[in-house]
Amino acid sequence: MVLLQLLFWSLLSYAALRGLAFLWGRLSAVEHQRTAMVFADTDDGWRLALSHHRPEELRNPTPLLLVPPLGFSAAIFESGEHPWARAFVAAGRDTWLLDPRGRGFSSRPRLGGRRRSWSLDDYVELDLPAALRTLRATTGAKQVDIVAFGGGALCAYPVVARDGGEGVRALVSIAGAANFTRQQERISPRALSLLRWISPVFLLRLFAPLVGRLELPWLRDFAVLDNAEATTYRRALLNAVSEPAPRELA
Repeated sequence: MVLLQLLFWSLLSYAALRGLAFLWGRLSAVEHQRTAMVFADTDDGWRLALSHHRPEELRNPTPLLLVPPLGFSAAIFESGEHPWARAFVAAGRDTWLLDPRGRGFSSRPRLGGRRRSWSLDDYVELDLPAALRTLRATTGAKQVDIVAFGGGALCAYPVVARDGGEGVRALVSIAGAANFTRQQERISPRALSLLRWISPVFLLRLFAPLVGRLELPWLRDFAVLDNAEATTYRRALLNAVSEPAPRELA
């Protein structure tokens, strides 16, 4: 009887926490301002979402592809008071936002099977080439400009380097790492592998009121809060962070 009561209250507490996390997530939701959406098919069967933000006055005919960091969806470019997507559109750029596999509006992993996981190689070999191929076919442009953020830049480097960067006119890397020396000194691979059992989306939504307001020293290994307003930082994380794939963490 005691075990049944314990199970009941555990389930009730978990449901209450889930409900609270859902509520905070809804209150911080971003309203997508895309003009249209196009899907790119990868060679291994994934459908990747390309959100189109078309400017009223086109000042540069070369399409611009925004690639998010690892573990994030394209919503990171639509978050905050001054989102990147809006800034590029205001500058007259034909802007496209990529949701990599398992993120945002792209197809999600199946229950069971190896398609529940993927690695950086899949982004390099399959996702980015499919997005560039579809973008050129849709717009009729021969070349595309890329702005890649964080780990997204790491995936863009070899794509641009391959075959002389055919189809890519320019790449801008924002916070793309050159090495991982500091991370390896502070975080062991074994500790990092444990993150596969943690849901970052649930935790971020559960503690949403504290996100962007805590000045813990170890958080500076992940972000410099001096560079972003707390509201912008919180909305970006709550809307764009996705569940990591086990092989992606490895």
